[in-house]
Amino acid sequence: MPNTNFETGKLGEYICAMKLMKMGETCEIVNLDCVDIVVNRGEQGLVRLQVKSSRYKTKDKRTTKGYQFFTAYGLVKKPLTLEQCDAIAFVALDIERVIFESVVSVGTQKTKRFARAKFNIENLEIDTWANTLEGIYQ
Repeated sequence: MPNTNFETGKLGEYICAMKLMKMGETCEIVNLDCVDIVVNRGEQGLVRLQVKSSRYKTKDKRTTKGYQFFTAYGLVKKPLTLEQCDAIAFVALDIERVIFESVVSVGTQKTKRFARAKFNIENLEIDTWANTLEGIYQ
């Protein structure tokens, strides 16, 4: 597993892009401001994704076991909004699974946590991507 935040982020982007491509999406890793991946939806336009990666946390006594993601940006952490991206991809690095959510559904949260069981749901990427697109294109 990668050791630096940069390597962790890069690995998450590659895992996310691979999952999207396996679902038939056309995407590119771009790393432009808060946008890590752009998905070309043809006539529907582009979807701007921010990718967040995490390893399974077991050692921190202050928090429960699971995956923790920071859903904010900048030195003074501000919540992501539609100005920065359309959706967030939460990547569990150790099991290479992805949960997609529209940035609107995340709201003003600066952190988001998931239990491991949440990442073990069948058809996880397909279902959460479909829900995310529905939220974006309403």
